[in-house]
Amino acid sequence: METVEQDGFIHVFSHLDADGVAAAGIMGKALFKLDARFRLRVTQWIDEKIIGEIISDKPQLVVLTDFGSGYLDLLNEKVPDFKVLILDHHQITGDVENGNFVQVNPHLYGIDGATEVSGSGVAYFVAKAVSAENVDLAAIALVGALGDLQDKNEQRQLSGLNELIVKDAVAAKLVTVEKDLTFFGRETRPIHRALAATTSPFIPGLSGEEDKSLAFLDSLDIKPKEGERWRALRDLTEDEKKRLSSALADYLISRGLHSEVENLIGNVYVLAKEEPWTPLRDAREFALVLNSTGRLDRPSLGIAICMGDRATALEEANKVLEEYRKSISTYLVSLFKS
Repeated sequence: METVEQDGFIHVFSHLDADGVAAAGIMGKALFKLDARFRLRVTQWIDEKIIGEIISDKPQLVVLTDFGSGYLDLLNEKVPDFKVLILDHHQITGDVENGNFVQVNPHLYGIDGATEVSGSGVAYFVAKAVSAENVDLAAIALVGALGDLQDKNEQRQLSGLNELIVKDAVAAKLVTVEKDLTFFGRETRPIHRALAATTSPFIPGLSGEEDKSLAFLDSLDIKPKEGERWRALRDLTEDEKKRLSSALADYLISRGLHSEVENLIGNVYVLAKEEPWTPLRDAREFALVLNSTGRLDRPSLGIAICMGDRATALEEANKVLEEYRKSISTYLVSLFKS
């Protein structure tokens, strides 16, 4: 706040994965609300180039989100006189005593940053401490945590400090938490493709087999189409969901995969203010959108979406997402052929 009140320039650097892009979006929105002078930059790591930018730009405050705790020695060696705020959840390396560096990291308080809070979660708690209005960023922090795969708990719940973020998001009517089939693409993929694409659980004979998945649905009298439109998982009636869940459980048990049955149903985090049938409606799909923009060197699109752009940035991000999916598919095909 002191830097903003003095009209100082703030340079924010963040990591390029989904969690890092979400963290950058949270800080960007919080600083925008304060009418601060700032710049956002997403990068894979902190190197000599980043250090050079800091030295040449001479910001009054450097903010590092979703990384920084592993670069304490480098920062102390190269930019010891700059004010640096580190908002990270990774393990801390280095033991630097520097009054210019302020670090917010769960590991300082005995909290596991790998499972209980992500980088975007740390950024969210700081933003909320600055202004209670920033509770409207809780959903983005939740997306970041899911992008960081922090839902590896029973029924794929988020736990620890992440659970507090979920409560904030639910209370603000930004998110609803539902128990449902956890197949990826709940909002956007045709049911048989979502079924064929699942790897958790992996279903022998169905995973990777769209035709067999389609036949499986047909055997249950679950129609894959409504008119000319493919149905997604969200379109199933409660009766259809029960039939599909029960049939999948029986199918797994018949193949001796009893332990995989519990992976069928879990927590689904629905962003209530996003349009149905879009990649932003399901928080795990939202995370993939952010990850694709970061990995394909278009992080500004992901940040813009986190900050509220639902026009041009979202349209472009959907194109990047499609490109990302194609590149992953191409990679997997070549991997299986080798």
